[in-house]
Amino acid sequence: MTDSAGRPALLRELAEAGVPADASPRRRAEYAYDASNYRVEPLAVAFPRTVDDVVAAVAVCRASGTPVIARGGGTSMAGNAIGPGLVLDFSRHMDRVRAVDEEAGTVDVEPGVVLATLSREVERATGGRRTFAPDPSSKNRATVGGAIGNDACGNHSVRYGRTSDHVAEIDLVTSDGARLTATETGVRATDPADAFSAGRAKSLAAALERLAQDNLSTFRLELGRIPRQVSGYHLDNLLPEKKFNIARAVVGSEGTWAVVVGAYEARAEAGERAARLPRLRGRRRRRP
Repeated sequence: MTDSAGRPALLRELAEAGVPADASPRRRAEYAYDASNYRVEPLAVAFPRTVDDVVAAVAVCRASGTPVIARGGGTSMAGNAIGPGLVLDFSRHMDRVRAVDEEAGTVDVEPGVVLATLSREVERATGGRRTFAPDPSSKNRATVGGAIGNDACGNHSVRYGRTSDHVAEIDLVTSDGARLTATETGVRATDPADAFSAGRAKSLAAALERLAQDNLSTFRLELGRIPRQVSGYHLDNLLPEKKFNIARAVVGSEGTWAVVVGAYEARAEAGERAARLPRLRGRRRRRP
């Protein structure tokens, strides 16, 4: 549903699900654009506080056929953060750095964390010994979720790599409400006790394995040939020699596979930086 005539029903159903949304003219105008030249007015904007809020909002949208647009800092330059449905802005509430583990070289983060804030918190927690590697020019506004969405890199990417080079695990909510964690060797239910999500993880893994097996030569010869392949999916990460790395395959998918709700970034090796939304690897911060 993208027709404004359905907006009252959408707002009512979201409120009943415990996820209030703002459909005021001002709010719709604010979220009708990002850093691109495009303008697409959404039906409404919601500010989820928890993963449960995201699951509830996605369920309402699924039932009504309403598109879901995940948004962080709105720094996308190709209209990636706008759309005609419900915008979920993660930058207001789901913006915590939950844990920094210097020994493991990882950081646990929510999708709305601003990249500059993430770097600062990692550096503070580690006495400047580690930081978060990807540093696009929009890092003081762009969020981790957005960096995962478009595989952000930055000035130092030639040496330290792009976001996909630093991802270990990504927590996701699928369109049918499954809560999954994409890892470096597959996908699992975020909560092992969640039978529905466990079953969904198993079926998705099997489907992705079949996709890779059916397209081995194409994935090996045509994909991953340029340093930053931003057009299309990173499906070469599903190859057996890349250990069926679904976490890396998700990066760059711009929210078309699922909604990113958390990550464990950087299983950093010695001398690299860390972060957690997916699990990212990092680089050592240079001393002045």
